[in-house]
Amino acid sequence: MADFIERLKSGVLVADGAMGTMLQQAGLLPGSAPEEWNISHPKVIEGVHTAYIQAGAGLILTNTFGGNSIKLKKSGLEGKTAEVNIQAACIAKKAAAGAVDFSGNKVYVAGDIGPSGEFMEPLGALKRDDLIDAFSRQAEYLAEGGVDLFIIETMTDVEELVCAVEAVGRVSQLPIIASMSFEPAGDKYRTMMGVGPQAMFDRLVSMDCRIMGANCGLIPDQMKEVIRDLKSCRQKDSAKIKKDTAAVQQDAAEGGRKFFFIAQPNAGHPKLVDGKTVFEQTPNEFAHQASQLVAAGADIIGGCCGTTPSHIEKLCEAIKTL
Repeated sequence: MADFIERLKSGVLVADGAMGTMLQQAGLLPGSAPEEWNISHPKVIEGVHTAYIQAGAGLILTNTFGGNSIKLKKSGLEGKTAEVNIQAACIAKKAAAGAVDFSGNKVYVAGDIGPSGEFMEPLGALKRDDLIDAFSRQAEYLAEGGVDLFIIETMTDVEELVCAVEAVGRVSQLPIIASMSFEPAGDKYRTMMGVGPQAMFDRLVSMDCRIMGANCGLIPDQMKEVIRDLKSCRQKDSAKIKKDTAAVQQDAAEGGRKFFFIAQPNAGHPKLVDGKTVFEQTPNEFAHQASQLVAAGADIIGGCCGTTPSHIEKLCEAIKTL
């Protein structure tokens, strides 16, 4: 934990961009499970990681967004859950070995955990214990593959997010990044399940989760408002944390910084062109907007849907000038 926190305190960390965009360009068919390519096309996956590292990224995410057993079952891959995740971590670690980012720092590998794709009880049939078990096993396999930390992303239900954080904590002491996907709701931003930044912040603080933010759903100009809201929560409500919690004890040793924020916006709003989904924000346009997330309070900035190594390269160049 301390190593990664120190890195965040030293300056903005740039994360990678979309994996799906790159795999589709490489021939991944619509509806196919990207995670299966960890087994059948490991060199392609490694090439994507390498391209982002060469663009300047200091944080790459494993190709395991849908790597929990509940999600993999839909593609007939439940029996390969261990292989999919361990292999993904090994591929990413190989790409990152000895590499440095745009600022000369080491490249970190985050084990990527996405939503289950099912509703929890009482809205759906998924039991809480089963969900925690699935996330725990995925985290265990990613840790076995050698990841440096975990990122739980694109969550819309705060209860599922809490389950994922709890599940990871049961099997590992590595740092956890928790990210939700927001969308416009009047003059505010909420997830599809109606969760706002304050509710997210409060639940994560109660679990001593110190790195949080938003990904997907929004373009950079919109996402900076969510980051500002989260930062405001920190300023307003950090006193609610009990002084004997692990977060505050750790904080005292690290110079008083309690929370860090991540932003991974899309490269524009999706449009349907000739039957294909297209994100029209150019690398320069994306970088110009995304670099403004630094002023909003983001410590980690990357890209989500539609972003490519070119988007991340331009983002690194823009951040260098700040």
